[in-house]
Amino acid sequence: MVSSFSIGYALSTVIYSRLSDVLPMRRLLSFGLMILGTAYIIGIVAKSFQVLLWLGLHSLLVQG
Repeated sequence: MVSSFSIGYALSTVIYSRLSDVLPMRRLLSFGLMILGTAYIIGIVAKSFQVLLWLGLHSLLVQG
């Protein structure tokens, strides 16, 4: 688990550093807040633990 986190973190750093060079920082921060807000709302309305687990697995893929 730790090594997969490290690999994901390293890859996402490369991707986000390139994006921050191309796009304005405000747009990237707004996009990240929209993703966080969407996950927060889905977590509130989730009816079961399986939905939360499914969301958690997919958020790992999105995060890197």
